[in-house]
Amino acid sequence: VDAVGSISAYDYSAASDAWASPHVIEAGPENAYQWAAGSDLARRQLVTWVRGGDVSKPHELWFTSRDAAGAWSAPALFFSSEKQILRPALAIGPSGNAVVTCQEWQVGINSNSYSFEAGAWGVATMVTTEPLRDNRVVRFDEAGAAVSYFHDYNPATGVGELKSVLTDGVWSTPQPCTEMELAGETYTLVAGMGDLDVARYPQRNIERAIPPFERPRCEGY
Repeated sequence: VDAVGSISAYDYSAASDAWASPHVIEAGPENAYQWAAGSDLARRQLVTWVRGGDVSKPHELWFTSRDAAGAWSAPALFFSSEKQILRPALAIGPSGNAVVTCQEWQVGINSNSYSFEAGAWGVATMVTTEPLRDNRVVRFDEAGAAVSYFHDYNPATGVGELKSVLTDGVWSTPQPCTEMELAGETYTLVAGMGDLDVARYPQRNIERAIPPFERPRCEGY
């Protein structure tokens, strides 16, 4: 996302050690501000972004996807909310399905699943309805299950890093992150209007770092 809000994708060739000319996914969409992107070893790729600059009006999540070196799909709406949408995150699983999570202001954390084979989205499913939780990261574990990570900042329920696992279309009751997860190194690409920053999440809180899972290729918001 550039300074005027245009969304572009760049292909990099390791063979030629060069970047190709950018593909403009959407030129200057109105009020596009936060985004997430992901890719897997099969070169399935998904990009999602938020539209909505006025907190008094509905916010939307849009997406585009492609398989391998194919063409990007036309940008399309897949989720909307009367509340402000914040911090989208996504991950692509080994079966060719992707999961996107996002925070709905004062509502909770919502999710949706995308099938590359069908080219279609499922039904939106709440990860948590606790409003005082910030969406962080979603990933697939070694068993192929999606895991959503979020930060609880409600002093009444106990501030901390929590996670929930998606099983048969239902998110589990939030549980505290393990010491290994809190010590591991997972990196997210944080994107704003013209700014990029690589940040580690969750923050390390013990001395020894034990990476508990493979570093994702790209996640961000």
